[in-house]
Amino acid sequence: MDCTYDDCANEATYSYMWAWGEEGACCDTHRIILEQTSQRLNRSVSFTSLAAPATMPPASSWDRPGLEKALRLATSELQEKIPLLGEAQMRVLELEELNKELTAELGKLRRQAFSPKETPDSAEPPHGSPSPPVKLQLKHSKERA
Repeated sequence: MDCTYDDCANEATYSYMWAWGEEGACCDTHRIILEQTSQRLNRSVSFTSLAAPATMPPASSWDRPGLEKALRLATSELQEKIPLLGEAQMRVLELEELNKELTAELGKLRRQAFSPKETPDSAEPPHGSPSPPVKLQLKHSKERA
Protein backbone atom coordinates (compact mmCIF):
# COMPACT_ATOMS: atom_id res chain seq x y z
CA MET A 1 0.00 0.00 0.00
CA ASP A 2 1.32 3.45 -0.88
CA CYS A 3 1.20 6.62 1.21
CA THR A 4 -2.00 8.52 0.42
CA TYR A 5 -0.75 11.86 1.74
CA ASP A 6 -0.21 14.34 -1.13
CA ASP A 7 0.14 11.49 -3.68
CA CYS A 8 3.40 10.29 -2.08
CA ALA A 9 4.93 7.24 -3.75
CA ASN A 10 6.52 5.83 -0.56
CA GLU A 11 5.34 2.64 1.08
CA ALA A 12 2.72 3.32 3.79
CA THR A 13 3.77 2.19 7.26
CA TYR A 14 0.77 3.55 9.21
CA SER A 15 -2.93 3.98 8.76
CA TYR A 16 -4.42 7.09 10.34
CA MET A 17 -7.82 8.46 11.28
CA TRP A 18 -8.69 12.04 12.14
CA ALA A 19 -11.14 12.87 14.93
CA TRP A 20 -13.75 13.79 12.31
CA GLY A 21 -13.46 10.36 10.61
CA GLU A 22 -11.16 10.98 7.64
CA GLU A 23 -8.87 7.99 7.09
CA GLY A 24 -5.74 7.30 5.11
CA ALA A 25 -2.35 5.66 5.05
CA CYS A 26 1.01 7.38 5.40
CA CYS A 27 4.74 6.81 5.37
CA ASP A 28 7.06 7.63 8.30
CA THR A 29 7.79 11.13 6.95
CA HIS A 30 4.15 12.08 6.51
CA ARG A 31 3.25 10.67 9.94
CA ILE A 32 5.40 13.42 11.46
CA ILE A 33 3.69 16.02 9.27
CA LEU A 34 0.24 14.70 10.25
CA GLU A 35 1.16 14.81 13.96
CA GLN A 36 2.35 18.41 13.62
CA THR A 37 -0.82 19.33 11.71
CA SER A 38 -2.97 17.76 14.44
CA GLN A 39 -1.15 19.83 17.08
CA ARG A 40 -1.66 23.05 15.10
CA LEU A 41 -5.35 22.23 14.61
CA ASN A 42 -5.69 21.11 18.22
CA ARG A 43 -7.41 17.95 16.94
CA SER A 44 -6.44 14.33 17.44
CA VAL A 45 -5.23 11.90 14.83
CA SER A 46 -4.80 8.18 15.59
CA PHE A 47 -2.15 5.99 13.99
CA THR A 48 -2.01 2.22 13.62
CA SER A 49 1.06 0.40 12.40
CA LEU A 50 0.59 -1.56 9.18
CA ALA A 51 3.56 -3.80 9.96
CA ALA A 52 2.83 -7.39 10.88
CA PRO A 53 2.70 -7.77 14.66
CA ALA A 54 5.68 -9.45 16.23
CA THR A 55 4.86 -13.01 17.12
CA MET A 56 5.62 -14.39 20.53
CA PRO A 57 7.40 -17.69 20.80
CA PRO A 58 5.16 -20.59 21.70
CA ALA A 59 4.68 -21.16 25.41
CA SER A 60 6.38 -24.52 25.20
CA SER A 61 9.70 -22.84 24.33
CA TRP A 62 9.66 -20.70 27.46
CA ASP A 63 11.95 -21.68 30.28
CA ARG A 64 9.25 -22.19 32.90
CA PRO A 65 11.60 -23.21 35.75
CA GLY A 66 13.86 -20.25 34.98
CA LEU A 67 10.90 -17.86 34.93
CA GLU A 68 9.59 -19.25 38.23
CA LYS A 69 13.03 -18.85 39.81
CA ALA A 70 13.27 -15.24 38.55
CA LEU A 71 9.78 -14.55 39.91
CA ARG A 72 10.69 -15.96 43.35
CA LEU A 73 13.90 -13.91 43.41
CA ALA A 74 12.09 -10.70 42.43
CA THR A 75 9.38 -11.39 45.03
CA SER A 76 11.94 -11.90 47.81
CA GLU A 77 13.76 -8.69 46.82
CA LEU A 78 10.47 -6.84 46.90
CA GLN A 79 9.60 -8.30 50.32
CA GLU A 80 12.97 -7.04 51.64
CA LYS A 81 12.28 -3.53 50.35
CA ILE A 82 8.74 -3.17 51.72
CA PRO A 83 9.93 -2.36 55.29
CA LEU A 84 12.37 0.18 53.83
CA LEU A 85 9.48 1.83 52.02
CA GLY A 86 7.52 2.07 55.27
CA GLU A 87 10.52 3.59 57.04
CA ALA A 88 10.98 6.09 54.23
CA GLN A 89 7.31 7.08 54.39
CA MET A 90 7.56 7.61 58.15
CA ARG A 91 10.69 9.74 57.69
CA VAL A 92 8.88 11.84 55.07
CA LEU A 93 6.04 12.47 57.54
CA GLU A 94 8.55 13.43 60.26
CA LEU A 95 10.32 15.83 57.91
CA GLU A 96 7.04 17.39 56.78
CA GLU A 97 6.08 18.02 60.42
CA LEU A 98 9.52 19.50 61.14
CA ASN A 99 9.17 21.69 58.07
CA LYS A 100 5.82 23.01 59.32
CA GLU A 101 7.34 23.80 62.72
CA LEU A 102 10.36 25.54 61.20
CA THR A 103 8.15 27.53 58.82
CA ALA A 104 6.03 28.71 61.77
CA GLU A 105 9.17 29.65 63.72
CA LEU A 106 10.54 31.52 60.71
CA GLY A 107 7.30 33.46 60.37
CA LYS A 108 7.43 34.37 64.06
CA LEU A 109 11.05 35.55 63.75
CA ARG A 110 10.23 37.60 60.65
CA ARG A 111 7.34 39.29 62.42
CA GLN A 112 9.61 40.11 65.35
CA ALA A 113 12.37 41.43 63.07
CA PHE A 114 10.05 43.72 61.11
CA SER A 115 7.87 44.93 63.99
CA PRO A 116 8.70 48.41 65.32
CA LYS A 117 10.76 48.12 68.46
CA GLU A 118 10.76 50.70 71.20
CA THR A 119 14.07 51.95 72.44
CA PRO A 120 14.55 54.33 75.38
CA ASP A 121 15.27 57.19 72.93
CA SER A 122 12.22 56.59 70.76
CA ALA A 123 9.77 55.78 73.53
CA GLU A 124 6.83 58.15 73.77
CA PRO A 125 6.64 60.25 76.90
CA PRO A 126 3.89 59.39 79.37
CA HIS A 127 0.48 60.77 78.48
CA GLY A 128 0.55 63.19 81.40
CA SER A 129 3.46 65.28 80.07
CA PRO A 130 3.12 66.62 76.53
CA SER A 131 6.24 66.82 74.44
CA PRO A 132 7.63 70.33 73.87
CA PRO A 133 6.83 71.97 70.52
CA VAL A 134 9.55 71.97 67.92
CA LYS A 135 10.19 75.05 65.79
CA LEU A 136 11.16 74.31 62.22
CA GLN A 137 12.71 76.92 60.02
CA LEU A 138 10.88 77.14 56.72
CA LYS A 139 12.40 78.58 53.59
CA HIS A 140 10.05 80.87 51.72
CA SER A 141 9.80 80.93 47.96
CA LYS A 142 11.01 84.57 47.96
CA GLU A 143 14.35 83.50 49.45
CA ARG A 144 14.98 81.06 46.54
CA ALA A 145 14.87 83.78 43.92
